[in-house]
Amino acid sequence: MQRSNTYKYLLPLLGLSSIVSANTNVTLSENDFLDNIPQAVAATRQNLPLSHSPSSVTIINREMIEAMPTDNLAELLKLVPGFQVFFANGSMQAVTAHGQSDRFPRRLEIRVDGRTVYTPINSSVSWESLALDPNDINHIEVVRGSNIAAYGANAAQGAINIFTRNPLSSSGTELRMTGGDWGTRNISVRHSTHLSGNGITLRAKYRENQGFEELNDQSYVDSLALQGVYTQNFNNEFRWELGYSDGNFGYGDGDHPDEFMDEDIDTQWLSLEWQHRRQDHLITTRLSANIGSYEHSRMGLLSEELGLTAVELGLFFPGAIDRRIELEVGEREYRQYDFELEHSFPLTPQGNFLWGFGARHQEVKAPNEFSNSSYQNYDSLFLFSNLQWRFNNNFTGNLGVFGEQNNQTSVEFSPRFSLNYQLTSQQHLRLSGSVARRLPSLYERERLIQLEIVPGSIADLTYISDPDVGAEKFQTYEFGYLGYWFDGRLNIDYRLFREYMDDGLDYIKYPYPDLDEKYRLLENIAEYRMTGYEAQVQIRPDTSWLVSIQYANIRMDGTIVHPSKTTQLRWRSPEHTASLLIGKQLPRDWSISATAFHHSRVRWRGGAKTIPGWHRYDIKISKRWRIAGKHVELAGIV
Repeated sequence: MQRSNTYKYLLPLLGLSSIVSANTNVTLSENDFLDNIPQAVAATRQNLPLSHSPSSVTIINREMIEAMPTDNLAELLKLVPGFQVFFANGSMQAVTAHGQSDRFPRRLEIRVDGRTVYTPINSSVSWESLALDPNDINHIEVVRGSNIAAYGANAAQGAINIFTRNPLSSSGTELRMTGGDWGTRNISVRHSTHLSGNGITLRAKYRENQGFEELNDQSYVDSLALQGVYTQNFNNEFRWELGYSDGNFGYGDGDHPDEFMDEDIDTQWLSLEWQHRRQDHLITTRLSANIGSYEHSRMGLLSEELGLTAVELGLFFPGAIDRRIELEVGEREYRQYDFELEHSFPLTPQGNFLWGFGARHQEVKAPNEFSNSSYQNYDSLFLFSNLQWRFNNNFTGNLGVFGEQNNQTSVEFSPRFSLNYQLTSQQHLRLSGSVARRLPSLYERERLIQLEIVPGSIADLTYISDPDVGAEKFQTYEFGYLGYWFDGRLNIDYRLFREYMDDGLDYIKYPYPDLDEKYRLLENIAEYRMTGYEAQVQIRPDTSWLVSIQYANIRMDGTIVHPSKTTQLRWRSPEHTASLLIGKQLPRDWSISATAFHHSRVRWRGGAKTIPGWHRYDIKISKRWRIAGKHVELAGIV
């Protein structure tokens, strides 16, 4: 449905630091220009200019974030060509690439300051539980296309790296308040301080939203996070973060609005990072722990669920005992621990090498989803590497490999190769190809939902996974162009790609002699072929203007092969997605920005019907004052 107009008021912002930029007329050499090309670590784990990257990377910088008419983190990703942001359930949002998703996107790696935020529950991300809003973000790097070669199985269709504002970059207190339609009430407090080389930031938030009028999908989230940076000397830097989020969300099936119920999501996390430099070597060590629980519970008597009396239950099912049973997914708990070590260094003046290894341990208890009340464990070990080699002044190559093994599968390798050609100091071409394998998650392997009326006898089998379920296979080939024109006032990023998926995981319905005479089996039975192009054009007539245009065109043919029929997947990807951001700095500290979005029709995986195409427009007008040495901003969003 189309969202109604929303008015938001942000006030006051206290203790904001001012940043003043100046234009200087200088003559730049070719190397100087290359040094000014934006750099990103998301594609290879190494900080590379985009002109040398093996993949297309979109960078959403701080200026774009401030111009966006939104107070929602996920909405920022509408500025990525080919990405979709949608309401996965009620007012809960999700992000996917090329429409290849159900309500739980599982093929995008998402990290915050290097820490993976995927949870074993549904193998997905709860954006509302990240304890972040746009004001906390310094920039976002998004790899468009398979990035398993750098980050493993979750990055089958891309990777999102979110970098928060460094506690050392500012000090003081910021208070932000937002009020608007849908019962929106957000309060955020951010305090940063410096202590003897330490930078510490405290983030406290409360977010409330009443959701769609027709649904009981309200949300209430409070969170607290403490983030720190300690620079011992030039060679050693330590980063850490400790936080929690506690949320309550209206959750249910949009086709049955009367069945919406509350879901509680509680998460806690701890991350530690140490960067050590020794001459030209950089060693990064990361440790993280993520612990949480999801609860979506509705209890009822077994006899009532079957439409029987307690006496009839005993007559029809001898030995059955009438009892209260879980009618939803119930309570689920998880614990995840990650370790990674990276080592990068120059091999020669022409080559740089990065390698590393890591381990992950997951524990999940989901009695109603796994039909087992004990914790299920998942352990994986992985190795990764990337070699960058400059053949001459024009050609640069990247070769990356990721190898992974878990306690249920053998080793799988995912290689990627790219060749970059510099036409001029301002124009660059790229050819790349990758073969990637996405291993099934713990949730996908262990899911078993069934009902036992008499202990030991299955009365209704709902979901089960094939015991031989294997890896999904991806092949991606792309041509890219990156151009910087008119001294950087016009930037063009173009990607032409062909993507294949085989042995994709999907559920197939089979007949079964139980209560509803069917069950769904997760198998490697989906495949698709996708061809398309993505483009991003950024225009800066002068420093007061910001224009960013994104467009993606995708053609997809795919099938799910069933013994009795074949299901076409053509409309699972929207053929057209487009977004536009325009920002203008006005005199006297006024600013105005606007966005426009277009999304052609799509039928989400698991959706009951095709969603028609839609358009959306937003405008933001803001004014800043300096009062008693404090910065105050008032903004309205329509």
